[in-house]
Amino acid sequence: MSAIASGENRLDERPSRGRFDAGVLSGPAAIAVAIVAQLTLIRRPEADIGLWLYLAAIAILILGSLGVRASPFPEPAGRDRADTMSTLVLVFAALLLRVVLLTQHPGIFGDEGERGMEARHILEGARPPLAGYGWWGVPNVYFYLVAGFLRLAGDGLWGLRLFSAASGVAAVFFVARTGRLLWGRRAGLIAGALLAVSPVALQFSRLAGESTPMSALWAAGFFFVFRMLLSRRRRDAVLAGVLLGASLYFYAAAKLLLLIVPALAAVLLAFRPRREMPGLAGLLVLAFGLTFLPLAVTSWKNPNEFGGRYREASIFSSQNRPAVFGAARAAYSETWREETAVQSVARHPGGWTRVLFRQVGATLDVLYRRGDPTVFYRPGVHLGSMLSPIVAPLALLGLVWGLRNLRDVRFAVLGLWFWGGLLGAILTIDTPSVQRLAGAWPALMLFPAALLDHVATRWSAAGPRRVPALALAALIGAIAVIDTREYFFSYRALAPYGGSTLQARYAAALGSSYKVYELGVDGARSGDIFFGYGPTRFLAKGVEGEDVGALPSHLPIVDENGKGAVFLVYPSNAEFLPMLRLFYPEGREEVVADRIGPHFTVYRI
Repeated sequence: MSAIASGENRLDERPSRGRFDAGVLSGPAAIAVAIVAQLTLIRRPEADIGLWLYLAAIAILILGSLGVRASPFPEPAGRDRADTMSTLVLVFAALLLRVVLLTQHPGIFGDEGERGMEARHILEGARPPLAGYGWWGVPNVYFYLVAGFLRLAGDGLWGLRLFSAASGVAAVFFVARTGRLLWGRRAGLIAGALLAVSPVALQFSRLAGESTPMSALWAAGFFFVFRMLLSRRRRDAVLAGVLLGASLYFYAAAKLLLLIVPALAAVLLAFRPRREMPGLAGLLVLAFGLTFLPLAVTSWKNPNEFGGRYREASIFSSQNRPAVFGAARAAYSETWREETAVQSVARHPGGWTRVLFRQVGATLDVLYRRGDPTVFYRPGVHLGSMLSPIVAPLALLGLVWGLRNLRDVRFAVLGLWFWGGLLGAILTIDTPSVQRLAGAWPALMLFPAALLDHVATRWSAAGPRRVPALALAALIGAIAVIDTREYFFSYRALAPYGGSTLQARYAAALGSSYKVYELGVDGARSGDIFFGYGPTRFLAKGVEGEDVGALPSHLPIVDENGKGAVFLVYPSNAEFLPMLRLFYPEGREEVVADRIGPHFTVYRI
């Protein structure tokens, strides 16, 4: 923590030593008021007083910083031994948090198994086109990389998830280096620490999915964008373009870069109208385009693959417009269904304004007072929001601090990274699905880091250095304890993905001596779980089984081929248990449960 508490801030003009500036109090006061506001919202989410307190905190922060002027983009101090050691400690902590209990927590999610089966097929000799699309419109590059990890680390859940874990660690590293580059070592370590212990970042670093590799590539790409601004080196521009372009081979939200990269080039030219900047911006765009080119050619030939997720999830898709207009309480007519997206926006600007306002609000709400409507991460605490009651106020005030300093090129580019990535949730249904925030999440941690570094610097310059240093160390330590406890204890106690995990592991334990018959799906308790779904097929490799719709047509069993038979009976099909007892009175019956409760009944013969 001493490394986090030390470091220099190059953003602000410091108060003169020995002269107390009343504005120094604004940062701690704003943070304190915002924390009270968050606690108020958690206790009474329907109360307006919490929102009014947030507005008061924002006003205190802005008014107290009116006299602070931004300095030119800084030259970073050279690395020293303490800097290297603190970064190594941070990366090791991030790695440990991502691999401990990796095969146990969380339970295996359905889509993980499907991804694993795609990768396993590659190991078994399948050779899908590298610059093509596989399961659910995911580019095959992802599956080839997962196949490599399966070969390296074993054909199981450990190998399946290891690529995501490594990507999560890479994201922490590049966020920490970006913070150091922009504001100093202390800011970098704060940002890296916040991302390292973030429950949402941990969740997606421990699930096999393409969103975390995309997130890591964005973090790396924007790091080189910032370094290009400082160094004005061509290699940094090329690296930035290549890394951002490579992210398009992973999660679908990366397609937002087709809008963000041109906007980034415009921002760079607006803030750095120097002789070399047009060439560097052009080189970045060219490297981005060339990296994406192979997949772009495939997408041109198969537009349904490229635009499939757009039609399914975009608010502009004609099939989704009635729902999003209804959620925004905006008038909608079925006669508008045949309009293109451009025509719809042009003809109904008022309705779309209400829709977008609602989407932005709902997406930001997930940070501090609303949960994810999808199943990806539901912590069961603080209203289900993604940030804890301490981190949420810091993040919101940090975002305000970033908007206040938009004239600084650092915050302009960082804002494009965050708000551009946030469009992944804003422009899609089921808002706010937190997986679609994958691009924005690493950038989010840099805003509170910049704010805390600013507050600590001003406080240290106006008075004793030890008090703000200790307070900052205690704050980051408390956040680390709260966040890791939430993820590894509170969330784990909920047995996430318990139904699919329990079935998959039970079937895997049976081995090849039994054939499994699954009786229906219990949507009320365990969701849509089939024997043929990904988790069971992946974990129970070599176990024979099938889904049974009408049990009487299967009795008596005549196709067991010398194997025993196991029936997995979910509660929605419990009426078949007497029939099984009648046909096979010698069968053994047991209820399979986890810490949440029973999931299904096993009848083994």
